[in-house]
Amino acid sequence: MSVLYLVVPLALVVVGGAVWAFVWAAGRGQFDDLDTPALRMLRDDGEASVKPAPAVVDAAPTDTAPADTAPTDTAPADTAPADTAPADTAPADTAAADTTSR
Repeated sequence: MSVLYLVVPLALVVVGGAVWAFVWAAGRGQFDDLDTPALRMLRDDGEASVKPAPAVVDAAPTDTAPADTAPTDTAPADTAPADTAPADTAPADTAAADTTSR
């Protein structure tokens, strides 16, 4: 019951603040024209108020050749590139071996 002595005055202060905010907004013209802002977006005035962002072009890396030309710096077909391992020393598939431990 003693909590009512705190809650009721606090509620009255909150309601008073809300009433004061409404009176202040109405006095400043906040509620004068409720229709025009909603219809403004439907009006076609010929120019956009917000310009679209420029399109981002995904540039190809400079070290790649166009698709219609053959690359000029390729190794002969019978030799493997230096950064790859021969096929017989490739690591085993660990995902298949790991399934049995579950």
